[in-house]
Amino acid sequence: MFILGIHIGHESSAALLKNGEIIGAIQEERFDRIKNSSNFPINAINFLLDKAQILEKDISYVVVPGINLGKELPYDVLKRRLGYRGNKIIFWTLLFLAYLFNSNLIRKKIYSTSKVTKLIVNHIKKFGFINAKVQFLDHHLCHAASAFYSSPFKESLIITQDGKGDGSSGTVFIGSKKNIREIARQSDKESIGQFYAEITRFLGFKPNRHEGKITGLAAYGNSSYLINKFRSLVRATYPVI
Repeated sequence: MFILGIHIGHESSAALLKNGEIIGAIQEERFDRIKNSSNFPINAINFLLDKAQILEKDISYVVVPGINLGKELPYDVLKRRLGYRGNKIIFWTLLFLAYLFNSNLIRKKIYSTSKVTKLIVNHIKKFGFINAKVQFLDHHLCHAASAFYSSPFKESLIITQDGKGDGSSGTVFIGSKKNIREIARQSDKESIGQFYAEITRFLGFKPNRHEGKITGLAAYGNSSYLINKFRSLVRATYPVI
């Protein structure tokens, strides 16, 4: 059984598994030469299919990380990432009006999980994955699975921490044999990653790209100067047991 995993977003990528074994994984930027490319990873997908010497119809599942992509990514933005045309003027006007009038009705036109899900599924089928079942999985569960199932451990405590995904910025899981059980989750409102991205922006660099430079600069700072203020901004995860 072949499973294709695809990520559509900053650092778009694809991974291919055969009966649970990784055949390969690669980012789209290697092909379109755009740093941190957010384009649909069709070149990465084709590379992996060629490597495995299979066709689109041989794929059983296409897995996409994110069960609420439409709440985090505007529908019009995703359309353009997939190569469809969108009216930027209308989009930015609606976005401005939504925040100006605090209108949930307008927000529903901009953010829609059902519309985004349908668009992605149709786009995948358009490329010939006619036999594949398309599944959307929790963002942080995918992070945890990639770490645990590729590790040598049969049991492990798994911690994920990033900017945000599916409304969360961090999770804690227990991995045991083939099972992963969630025990705690941190809201994206408490995101250390988002905070770090804004610090990166404030200092004149590009978020989601230059955070490593800020890490290097941090070595020249005084770690005790702002630590208490930082702790007051971020709360611990809350249990979901």
